[in-house]
Amino acid sequence: PLPTEYAGLAPVGRWNADFTVPRDAELGKYSFRVRFMDTSLNVSEWAEYMNILTVTPEPPRIVMVTPRDKSANVPTSTKISVSFSKAMNKDSVERSFNMVAQKSGIIKGSFSWEENTMIFTPNKELDYNTRYLLMVSGRSKDTENIGLDGNYNTISEGEYYDDFVWEFTTGEAVPTLAFAPINRSIYVGDIIDVRVVIKNVVDLYKFSFIFKFDPNFFEIMGFQKLSFISWSPASSLAKDSDLWKNVVVNNKAGFATFECNATRKGGVNGSGYLATLTLKCKSAGKSTISFSNATAYTSDNTFISIVPQGTDIKAIELHPYDTNGDGVVDIRDLIEEAKSAPAITKSSLDQNYPNPFNPETWIPYQLAESTDVNIKIYNLNGELVRTLDLGYKTAGFYTDKTKSAYWDGMDENGQKVSSGIYFYTIKAGNFLATKKMIVRK
Repeated sequence: PLPTEYAGLAPVGRWNADFTVPRDAELGKYSFRVRFMDTSLNVSEWAEYMNILTVTPEPPRIVMVTPRDKSANVPTSTKISVSFSKAMNKDSVERSFNMVAQKSGIIKGSFSWEENTMIFTPNKELDYNTRYLLMVSGRSKDTENIGLDGNYNTISEGEYYDDFVWEFTTGEAVPTLAFAPINRSIYVGDIIDVRVVIKNVVDLYKFSFIFKFDPNFFEIMGFQKLSFISWSPASSLAKDSDLWKNVVVNNKAGFATFECNATRKGGVNGSGYLATLTLKCKSAGKSTISFSNATAYTSDNTFISIVPQGTDIKAIELHPYDTNGDGVVDIRDLIEEAKSAPAITKSSLDQNYPNPFNPETWIPYQLAESTDVNIKIYNLNGELVRTLDLGYKTAGFYTDKTKSAYWDGMDENGQKVSSGIYFYTIKAGNFLATKKMIVRK
């Protein structure tokens, strides 16, 4: 007997009976008939057969998503995972997936699968303090070509009706103004590039800061103000962008003033480079470069509180006979000289260290002849991510941290690169070589 329920008021009501199709029922059309039994156990005749029941395969459902719906303070490095109840047509799911940032539009990325779980990895870290909307549309199908049951009513009704939608919000982060690279060692007489990077900003429209240094230690040889056109959110509009004021440099007093009246219409989000300073080291010792009077505002003139972070630079005065670079000429230099006595006959590119790495790495190399050197970093798709212009280098070993090429794990726009495989290629005169490295989050 089936569970029954009387609906309405006697004698004009009716009896309803519930029938649930067993999960192991064969697919196809079913005919059925009914008969009734009253409280006195009187049984009616069978009614005529009715052909109105069709058993179809159970449609796939989403059983779990991460981050979960309405999650807050989600890390900006998060990956999106969607787990299904059945094996899915992967291509249909990937084409039906969509992720949108409230402030910067569609998020692009790559897909991978672990059994019935799809994993979406954004190409770049997400913005802080931002709401993200995600959807797997009802167009997605399983391997039996059955559509998604996104609204959990046991029926595949297609796009819109079965769209599965959820959202989450990333956590807040303190905007910072910093240098890259940090805490480095150099030699007296070296000319180095120091980049100014701002991190974790939302709607950055205008800003100013003073770069401070010890004039007995450094001299500013040049600078470059960088563009905001390629920052997030993506835009092709160059109007009213990059409205920098003239930079004021005072090498005697040890400061340079930077000020930008407009990054881009609507402001920019995330992290990126603001400027590059070219410095010449004048004396040995340890010195700090820092910021003062750092201010920033949004496009509606709201003040952005920024934390400035300085960095230390150590300079070594290399004596012509101080082979090991420790500042003292002794027997250890003779040993080092003996070890390096054979001349370099062939340029080489060595493996970066550490590898895998996060967030920074050093790239060692050797030069058989003096020449200009640059290293280009590419992603797995062959797209150029970053160029390290090392300038003119004399023949020799560039294998320790003070001499190796340094990469801070950021692209040309100052955005942290996503985890994965990358390739680095050195060009030094006629010498060309490529090696692989791995960024791991």
